[in-house]
Amino acid sequence: FLRYAQRRFQDSPAAVRYMILDIDKEERNRDLLCVDVIVANNVLHDTRDICLTLRRVGGILKPGGLLLLNEFTEVKRWLFATGALLHGMWLFEDQRRRLPGFCLSSRPQWEAALSEAGFCACVAHHLPTQTDRPGQCLFVAETPGSARQADKTNDALSHAPGQDSDRENSSPSEDTDDRTVASQSMTAIRSGIESRLASILGQ
Repeated sequence: FLRYAQRRFQDSPAAVRYMILDIDKEERNRDLLCVDVIVANNVLHDTRDICLTLRRVGGILKPGGLLLLNEFTEVKRWLFATGALLHGMWLFEDQRRRLPGFCLSSRPQWEAALSEAGFCACVAHHLPTQTDRPGQCLFVAETPGSARQADKTNDALSHAPGQDSDRENSSPSEDTDDRTVASQSMTAIRSGIESRLASILGQ
């Protein structure tokens, strides 16, 4: 993985450090400087304690830093075929924060854990074509900073399509082309995230 990343970004003008971070081992985190943004893609569920993990992630972020957390939020049968034999899938020791008998957490469980871990301005996105139990969510959460920063995050992200309110207020005619709706939703979410990242990096 690291070798691939080094090849992929070898011509990048930015200075890049390549290293393995085991978030379950707190002493490893001391080697990291505070960062503006963390992207975690279907990985944080493979830890022993979700809330403790999120606190450690928050400890790496600067005040007002952004966590982009993409996670499965519903158990799928094919996940057993692709991941059930992996060691990380069965590390969890906090069953009350997980879906029954599995390492994944639901959207409400992630939202509660993010709040308990100290994150603010948390917004969860999912495809508008999904049901009331979305199978995957993108959580955008911020570490405590100024009120101005929190307002920017909420303004940029909380009204993007893909929220439950958008789905509830839609009429049957608005759902005729699910692919178009999904595309518009992802475009709006991406635009909001890019706007927030530009705000962070421009400070």
